[in-house]
Amino acid sequence: MNSHPVTQLIEIQERDKLSDGQMAKRLGCSRPLWNLTKHGKATLGTTMIQCIFRNFPELHTSLALFLSQGADRLTEPVSKAD
Repeated sequence: MNSHPVTQLIEIQERDKLSDGQMAKRLGCSRPLWNLTKHGKATLGTTMIQCIFRNFPELHTSLALFLSQGADRLTEPVSKAD
């Protein structure tokens, strides 16, 4: 599994065959926020980080590692192709 938290969320969404609306609900955020984040049009900001920590405990370690690598990483695009 790729170490970028958003890529991991995309993989979970695909694995569980969830629509963007269903994935947003599971994350606890709006569908537009999930869609923008998923497609790299929004950075991995505080709201999305909180959603991941609250609703995806299996990603806590990788998210903490990602964040520990520097705040500049928050603006890097997700490398997974659609």
